[in-house]
Amino acid sequence: MLKYMLCRPQDNGFFGSDLRAVVLDEAHLHSGNLAAEVALLLRRVRNRCEVSPIQLMQILSLATLGGTQNDLCRFATQLFSINPDYVRAIQGKKASCRLAAMTAAPVSPANSETLAQYSQLDITTLTATEEFVAGDKKVMAALEKIAVQLVDKNTVDAARNQYSETPAPFLYTILEKAPIIHRLAANLYECGIIFLLDLSNDLWGNKEINDIRATTLLLRLAAAARLKPLDMPLVPHRLHFLIRGPAIDLLSL
Repeated sequence: MLKYMLCRPQDNGFFGSDLRAVVLDEAHLHSGNLAAEVALLLRRVRNRCEVSPIQLMQILSLATLGGTQNDLCRFATQLFSINPDYVRAIQGKKASCRLAAMTAAPVSPANSETLAQYSQLDITTLTATEEFVAGDKKVMAALEKIAVQLVDKNTVDAARNQYSETPAPFLYTILEKAPIIHRLAANLYECGIIFLLDLSNDLWGNKEINDIRATTLLLRLAAAARLKPLDMPLVPHRLHFLIRGPAIDLLSL
């Protein structure tokens, strides 16, 4: 698309001396011929905007490219056509589990079969909208029934008194005290990647359908729990579903 924009007169407004930053995400994809094309394309953009490489903040974002710090700097140097003296490699570090510093409350005996009944509960996970933070009575009623399965009655009463109409902070207050959520978070942080069946087996000692549904519910609740809409969830995580498409008999079409 950038190639087309450089050629079209109607896109002239995008290119000028106001250019301040260039960001390439998934930088590990840029290798071989593609990397050479991208490097030359970026030169064209800078020439068009009449800015030099050292006038720009140029950023490569990547999570899976191996090599040493020197290898990464050399890679960025070549891709951005810039002097190595201006290149710095910044390596991210895994954040510690917040729940590790929190104290769990006395626990009621959590039952996977009971929790599985709420596996289809309509809750917001990817983003916490104002509507979800405001909540509604049906959602709150369901969350209170779930809460008594996870923590003692005193903890539930305290959370209800403070957040009687706000599901997200109510969940946060409950789950930060729930021992089974502490175990769930420890599994995710220690293993990094774990199969849902294995996580279910660790939490409930089994991999039956109700155990899997209860585990999925806990993951969804942990992803929804936050004190404010823009906060990170209590237990940040990602779920990946691998699906194999059905084979198609072309002769029968």
